[in-house]
Amino acid sequence: WFSWDMRNRVLISFTIIVLAGILQNSNFLNVLGIKPNLLLVALISLSFVINFFTNYLVFLLIGLFFLRFTMAPELEIFVFTVLSLAAFFLAKRLPWLWAANSIALIFSSTLIFYLLLKPSFIYDHFAVFIGEAIYNSLLGILVFLAIQPRHGDIRRLQHV
Repeated sequence: WFSWDMRNRVLISFTIIVLAGILQNSNFLNVLGIKPNLLLVALISLSFVINFFTNYLVFLLIGLFFLRFTMAPELEIFVFTVLSLAAFFLAKRLPWLWAANSIALIFSSTLIFYLLLKPSFIYDHFAVFIGEAIYNSLLGILVFLAIQPRHGDIRRLQHV
């Protein structure tokens, strides 16, 4: 049914989402008061290598399960879900190389997240916002490299 390589990527993807969910609920990666949105980062990164919507939906549901433990309001969970789903479809259509696409999607998703939920945070704490957007983008590249070791300078990657 699945090739060995595909099974490994599914297992790695699952592990990434579970680790992101656990770390999201801790302060382990909190740096100078900046806490990344690891679940959003992980899902956006995985959107580049997961080809089938049903597979992505399973990982999104696992992420939402962990997000419920953060005591996030329903609106935050809704925005998270919409951004994750949009990333899945946009990742397949962006014209640049994977690193630029990943950075663009993660940075813009962080911006949209705050614009929709708490726009005052952006201008009241601009340095923190920029720090989080950059931190999220860097973590997204690390997640992407973990799932797709043959990254190179290719536009289309092998998908799960």
